Amino acid sequence: MDEISKEVIQNYAEEFTSEVKAASLDTGDDNQTQMLISVKDALGDTKLLDQPCFFTWKYELKHMFIELNGYDIDKTDNSITIFAVDFSDRVPCHPVLKDTVDKLGRRALNFVTATLFNSKLLKGEVENQALDFFDEIQDMDKTPEGISKVRIIIVSNGISSLRKRETKASIPEKDIDVEFILWDMYWIYENCATSKEHEEIVIDFKDEETSKLVDGGLPFLLVPQADESFDCYQCVVPGCLLSNIYRKYGSPLLEGNVRSFLTSKTAVNKKIQQTIQKEPKRFYVYNNGIAAVASGVKIEKINGNNVISRINDIQIINGGQTTASLAYAERKRGADLSDIFVPMKLTIIKPQKDENYDINSLIQKISETSNSQNKVSDADFFANHPFHSLMKKISLDTPVKGLNYNTYWFYERTRGEYQQEMMFKNDNQRKNFLKTHPREMYLTKTDFAKFVSLLEGRPDVASKGSGSNFNDFAKRINKDYEEGKQSKYNEVFFKEITSVARIYRVLEKNIVPSKQTWFGGSYRANVLNYAISLFFYLIKEQYPNKRYDLTMIFDRGCDDDFGIYYALLDQLIDLCRFVYSQLTSDERSVENVTQWAKQVKCWDFIKNNAKNIKLSEEKIKKYLKDVTEFLSLKKDAKQNAIITDDNEMYKIVCDDYHFKVWVPLHTFVNEHLNSFSNFTSLKRMIIGKMKNMVYGNGTPSASECRVALEILNEAELLGFKM
Repeated sequence: MDEISKEVIQNYAEEFTSEVKAASLDTGDDNQTQMLISVKDALGDTKLLDQPCFFTWKYELKHMFIELNGYDIDKTDNSITIFAVDFSDRVPCHPVLKDTVDKLGRRALNFVTATLFNSKLLKGEVENQALDFFDEIQDMDKTPEGISKVRIIIVSNGISSLRKRETKASIPEKDIDVEFILWDMYWIYENCATSKEHEEIVIDFKDEETSKLVDGGLPFLLVPQADESFDCYQCVVPGCLLSNIYRKYGSPLLEGNVRSFLTSKTAVNKKIQQTIQKEPKRFYVYNNGIAAVASGVKIEKINGNNVISRINDIQIINGGQTTASLAYAERKRGADLSDIFVPMKLTIIKPQKDENYDINSLIQKISETSNSQNKVSDADFFANHPFHSLMKKISLDTPVKGLNYNTYWFYERTRGEYQQEMMFKNDNQRKNFLKTHPREMYLTKTDFAKFVSLLEGRPDVASKGSGSNFNDFAKRINKDYEEGKQSKYNEVFFKEITSVARIYRVLEKNIVPSKQTWFGGSYRANVLNYAISLFFYLIKEQYPNKRYDLTMIFDRGCDDDFGIYYALLDQLIDLCRFVYSQLTSDERSVENVTQWAKQVKCWDFIKNNAKNIKLSEEKIKKYLKDVTEFLSLKKDAKQNAIITDDNEMYKIVCDDYHFKVWVPLHTFVNEHLNSFSNFTSLKRMIIGKMKNMVYGNGTPSASECRVALEILNEAELLGFKM
């Protein structure tokens, strides 16, 4: 790291630490837990984390020190991640010492080994989330797949000068790989404070471990391409190499892939397993192979032949099941993969000078069109959906009016956008930005999806974690757009969801042991999820002729704890107390509270037991609106959205650039029909209408304009240029 970088990282670390401490005071969490929450929120939808659970638990068992700050379980590759935090108040930030990393890593791993080999001694001591984690480990150990890997991530607000940030170990009795990984402030800055979408995976075929499998490089055949934006290579990959790479990197290797390997017992995987075990020499013949994208390769001449010696930023976009099946067969079934070879299509996406060039959208498009073995869910291609652009636009255009100045919700359409806004501002500019866009009004896409689920009565889905909830949300949004119902996503909708966000965040500050004697400190996220959903459920049940007007909370701005009346807050806290008693009730049908909260029968259990709860009309009457008046408000918002949306469409397709596009695009489409995916006669007719519009013959509808823009986008990926 150069001197300038050190200064940038130091400044970022000081600001980050200050924010963590301030948030800890607000939420009542310890600094270690709050630091993990802050890192998770900043990572957004990178898929580095799945459904993490954060807490602090320490214990000494027969002179064995145990300490951990949370865990995450990835069912895709049957791996476990444990978090250990190194947090300090020092300014400037402290150096991360190897002894500290080793100590924290060892103490975190002790929890796993104690659970596996001393469970009887530990069982009586663990409680709450630590007990849930204990049960998860034991359950995974009993499955045929077992635990594939344990990652210990040491998260520090210090700066490390250690050259080696990853070390390896194992639990040989269980054949479990172990990795110790350091996330210091340099790593956090690179992955959270920038727009970097994911951690790059680089495969070097000349390193000691990999070179044994491919003799320093991968033979290839260069496939000529008419489009100079790509290079394409056809390769044959040894099965043992693919298994080795997957065991090393796990599910992040499949980032962008739309079929995650979940179990060796699914239909496709069963056939793959049978081929591996019974006919390994025919694997190449039977298997469709894998497809991958990367940002670059290094080609060298070894033993007189050109080979790929390095692949930069590789992602497997098709063939995740094949990859994971090979790793499973080798690790758990002891399969010999020496006779197995897998075809691989490797596409190199070259960098472009065009600032509007969206490489992530392109990768998703390649992934979408290359997947044909199984039906692909639209949720997997939701990251760049127009819905996010719409919510972003509404957030920019809809101020929360204050006495002295207006504030705005910040909808983060692309990861790292909020941090990027502040990164290059001076102190005064940053202060002014935070004044109008305070952190408590910052929303990631996954946050937004969670609050939608709470308003719509799906706390069980929200409790499954941000990834699962976001996928569920994506399917519903896609369905509405396909059915032409997108007008429901308008300014009123945005105000409602951001008001739910306010409620959640105010409650979060108040549901802490220091303020609520009944609260033990565990399962707060689940308590908040269920209490908020229960509140809206009871409103509908007890006041069928009324509707709850959340826009009033939005319009109140920053008064009374961000628009929440204290009387309403009291009502919500009472519901939180009830929900906490239900989640931890001895009558629950699932012992593990974390898993219990993810099930719809938990939601049914709570609703059934809440029948005797009567909401205080005195505490909520300010927000109740006659149903006719409320539905009229929603109807007007939908109509305004349709008009605005249609006008925007016509503006786009008739602007200076697009008006010149439609005639040559019509020609390009007719010449390349077979290259388009699912190009129907309806789409062909629409492109014809766009051409006719240029010549003054008719006007396409707004929905037809949308389809035409989608066709244009696909044509540009296929090489169409003006």
